[in-house]
Amino acid sequence: MKKVQHIINPVTQQISHSSNDTRTPAGRTNSNRADSNYNEQTANQIPTADMVAAITYLFGAFELAYHNQFKRAFGDLESLKSAKRLWAMQLNRFKPEQIKRATDQAIQTNKFMPTLPELVQMCEHDLSEHGLPDDYSAYVEACRANSPKEKYKWTHPAVYWAGRATGWFLLQSEPEAKVFPIFKRNYEQLCAKVRDGESLNIQVKSDVPQLESIPLPKEDQIKHLEALRKKTGL
Repeated sequence: MKKVQHIINPVTQQISHSSNDTRTPAGRTNSNRADSNYNEQTANQIPTADMVAAITYLFGAFELAYHNQFKRAFGDLESLKSAKRLWAMQLNRFKPEQIKRATDQAIQTNKFMPTLPELVQMCEHDLSEHGLPDDYSAYVEACRANSPKEKYKWTHPAVYWAGRATGWFLLQSEPEAKVFPIFKRNYEQLCAKVRDGESLNIQVKSDVPQLESIPLPKEDQIKHLEALRKKTGL
């Protein structure tokens, strides 16, 4: 991990020195776009400074982390400029912070330099943008949560619903190797719903017990009715 941070940290220092040849038309960031289709009109607009910085950070980090692969992929200046334009156009629907987080994640988890589609997928699965913990942290939280589950202060409602779908007894009684894959599948499906804009709420049960209404025996009902008639004079 220290080695990774040693690679990533110098990138920030290089951004200010490498901006002269990286301001390529990439399209303005549009977080409201719901699809990834390339929009020519948007692409021809001047990118924001934050987007330029994010793309510069991405390529600077990849060059340091995947030096030989990077040189083979972008061997000359024109190829590098063209790649930056293409990547910026395809990533412009994400926030600059998402691109940077996906870049850091790629360096920490990928032995080989990610392709553009792979990085797009990482941006799409950026959980922190929606306040979602990673799948394993969510699993640990679900296993350790106190009862009643509905009143527990969850990091995100998706963790509760994933735990409920998996089964609270299963989470607390079965080994991680067996339960975690089940929980992860449920959690990923719920995360996809959250990224699509669906709101997940937890309904808190009332502390007042719901009592079942028990009818009086027939004889008691007749006596009660007669007493009521005498009282009312009917």
